[in-house]
Amino acid sequence: MSTEEKREKASPYKLEQARKKGQIAKSNDFNSLGGILVFLLSLCFLFGFIGVNIKSVMQEILVSANLFKHEHNFWVIKRVFSSYLTIVMPVMLISLLVSVVFNLLQTRGLISFYPLKPDIKKIDPIKGFKKLFSMKAFFELVKNSIRIGVLIALAYYMYFYVVKEVHVKGISDINGFLKFTYDLILSTIFLFLIVMMPFVIIDFRFQNWSFLKQMRMSKKEVKDEYKNQEGDPEIKQKRKKRQRELSEKLGSLSNVSSADVIVTNPIHIAVALKFNKDKMLAPKVVAKGKGNIAERIKDIAKENEIVTKVDIPLARKIYKEVGINSEIPPDIYDEVATIYRWLYSLEK
Repeated sequence: MSTEEKREKASPYKLEQARKKGQIAKSNDFNSLGGILVFLLSLCFLFGFIGVNIKSVMQEILVSANLFKHEHNFWVIKRVFSSYLTIVMPVMLISLLVSVVFNLLQTRGLISFYPLKPDIKKIDPIKGFKKLFSMKAFFELVKNSIRIGVLIALAYYMYFYVVKEVHVKGISDINGFLKFTYDLILSTIFLFLIVMMPFVIIDFRFQNWSFLKQMRMSKKEVKDEYKNQEGDPEIKQKRKKRQRELSEKLGSLSNVSSADVIVTNPIHIAVALKFNKDKMLAPKVVAKGKGNIAERIKDIAKENEIVTKVDIPLARKIYKEVGINSEIPPDIYDEVATIYRWLYSLEK
């Protein structure tokens, strides 16, 4: 392993390999905030359902309170707990699901089982000790300490300036209490979002900076990677294939002027078709391309007054499945025939 200081930015290849191993920059605070916010918002949306059920359970117990004996205590506790669990469970499941979705959004759908692979290095006590005194550990300590302090201050404010209003307002009935609770949840969501959002933004930026720093390479590693890639037959083959395809697409631009029609995506893909019933069994793709090449095809078509037809599914299918100077396959005869019937109707 190289002892040279790592100052070079990580190459795309190294980042791609790290991603395959599940190593990416992500903020757990972002997932947690999403889950908690959705939990609170779900309470608001389902508040009517929750309130009615809680009210029903409490009325059932309180009305029959004089009939309960000492041996019925366990039944009462079980009844209240099971009812509350049934009421709150949908909210908890929604919160959990959203946390997973937020995590997938951060990782752009990455699911990797590589971190679950047994590795003796993970239980190395020396590395574990170093992590305790790393920059990341210090950042987490400071961040969590400040966050706990802020949450304590928020809880203090909510209790002394909001919750105590129950006595001040003289709320005595269950409906008034439920309305007060609903307003309290809304206030909590607003304040919680204001207080926690800065922590999420700071944590996200730090995790990204920390990950890129961890992925840095030494000059020797950059050179070794370049040599390995140059000598890798698979990478060479892929590079030659891309170059050949690009050369073929650029060379086919000269055929655009002889095309009958241009089928487009309409923005990213363009395919030029030509059909000669005396020489061909089916229309042929004389040129195709996407991005800048697609724009060039459309420009040439415009210069030569060639008709352009927008057909997103057909353009994508031909671009993906049919090579240049190849006839279209039988499974898309009908779609292409529709294009040509439309083209002939214009000529008439």
